[in-house]
Amino acid sequence: MTTLALAAPAGAPAQTPLALSRRNAMPDAEREAEIELTGLRLLRPAPGDAPARPGPQAMPLPLIAPPLVLAEYPLALPPGAAAQPDTVAAPPRRAPLADPAPAPSGRATAIFDSAQLDNHMAGGDYELIDLQVRNLAAADLHWPRLKFKLSVSGETVTLELRGGPDFPLMFEEWPGVAEDDYGPVHHVVAATDRLSGHDRFRTARDRALLAGLLDILPAAVAGALAGARRPGVDGDAWADAARAFVQRMRAG
Repeated sequence: MTTLALAAPAGAPAQTPLALSRRNAMPDAEREAEIELTGLRLLRPAPGDAPARPGPQAMPLPLIAPPLVLAEYPLALPPGAAAQPDTVAAPPRRAPLADPAPAPSGRATAIFDSAQLDNHMAGGDYELIDLQVRNLAAADLHWPRLKFKLSVSGETVTLELRGGPDFPLMFEEWPGVAEDDYGPVHHVVAATDRLSGHDRFRTARDRALLAGLLDILPAAVAGALAGARRPGVDGDAWADAARAFVQRMRAG
């Protein structure tokens, strides 16, 4: 970069034309030069020059606009050099991203983060546990929170599902048709001689949820009861009931 210091004549007006030229310019050259103005600075006048006009002292003026082309003149080329058209190098291209690995076709066994016991009820030959499960993943799908009940009456084991504002949104389409004093309810029943309610899951996601619950139910029950340690709750009996429910559903 070349820096030129130019002296304006004394008494020159504020707007003074500026022209630059090269003595060795060749009129038949094809290349052009651009003169870029990057900044202006007023210097202190030399002794004997006309005094500056009254007013605030001028400061350096940085240019924030695009470069200003003041003049275009042909440039001389070295002997024997051929003129080449101006070209702009293309920016380097980013390598294409690799195709993502294909998603697995389905999770063989569902997994979950944690399970907790919310409530336990018992009376006569009927007993019920109220459970929550966090972060169930099954068949490449995910449910942040599940809430359900498991009950035993005699030899019958029932999975109780509920809907309403106090329960997490678990289903695309609610599978039940019944309702009680607490709101919508659906029972999936596994008796020794019959199954019911398991065929009411109409979407693929809802069927995957039921299949995931069957995968994790024994482990979720055992983990929730081990963490609760409530007196009067037989964890081994509940684990057997959960396994019996899963076996009957899969056999049917």
